[in-house]
This record gives sequence, C-alpha cells and structure tokens, in this order.
Amino acid sequence: MSVDTVLGWFYSIVVAVILTGQTLDNWPWRLFGGGGRTALASLIGNVLVGAAIYFLMVPLAKTLISGATVNELGGVIHQFPAQIGVCLAFWMIFWANAFGNKPTKLGVAANLTIRTLVTFTLGVATFLGYYYFAAEHILHEPVVAGVLHGNALGFIDWLVLWTLFYVVGFQSFGLGRAPVDE
Repeated sequence: MSVDTVLGWFYSIVVAVILTGQTLDNWPWRLFGGGGRTALASLIGNVLVGAAIYFLMVPLAKTLISGATVNELGGVIHQFPAQIGVCLAFWMIFWANAFGNKPTKLGVAANLTIRTLVTFTLGVATFLGYYYFAAEHILHEPVVAGVLHGNALGFIDWLVLWTLFYVVGFQSFGLGRAPVDE
C-alpha cells in the first residue's frame, strides 16, 4: 500500500473508534457482553468498520473534489479519507463533549442516528469550508492541487487538540454546564 492509502485507511479506523465508542455509545460492541468480549469485538469490529469507512470515503472525496483536481491529485486522493475523517473526528469529539452528545431523550436508534447524521453533516461542511474557503482566504495556506488549499490533517488536528484542552481540561469554562438528560 502507498503511504497515502495507509494514512487514509488508518485514519478511517480512528474515525470508526470515535464513531462507535463515543457517538454511538460503544454500540454495537456493548452487545457482546462486557469485559474481554467487548474489547475483542471492538478491536476486530473497528478495523473492519474503519476499512468500510475508507472504501466509502474515497468515492465521497472524489465527489466533493472537482474532477480536474482529483486527476491532478492522482494517488494522493487515497489520503483524503483521512482529510475528511479529521473533520468528522472534530465534530464527534466536540458534539459529545460540548453538547452532551445530544439527543439523549429519544429512543436508542433515533439518538444514535441523529448524532451520526448531525456530526457527519457538520464534518463534511467543515471539510468543504476548510478546503474551498478558510485554508486559502483566512489561513493563507498553499495550494495542494487545483483549487484546494491547505492540509486538514495539520490544521483540524490542532483544532481537535485545542477542543480537547478546552472541553476536557478546562471543563468548557465559560459555557456553563449543559443540563443532563435523565
């Protein structure tokens, strides 16, 4: 595998871990009975789910990026599941820690579906906003290919780190405590 493919595939596994562990409240792994069985199911399952995410994200990346730019990127397009994935990871982490992983009062299936759809939509919007606007016009980052500027793995990972410092380390100081659903 090329470095770009490994990077895209590995980060897709990271997305699977955050998705299943945090956004989906450890579903479906919690169905395996706890302890070592859950851990083993999570290990094997997240590698498989991550691989599926990778194979779904490559066509998504090609759809979100214009055809001429995709051609200019060549094999580097296989890194873009990681570029989209870091945007998804940001929103899954931020949503869970700053917004209490809402909704929590609906049925389990509805809660998990809505969380996944909201964070996915916000992640894709962040990817598009970053590559097509912010990286060039606000951050003045260099051209990657065609009209794409920047590197989301660099900038958005910093955003994830600072978000974790703020919501975990400083307990979202200044935002007030979100009410806990019971």
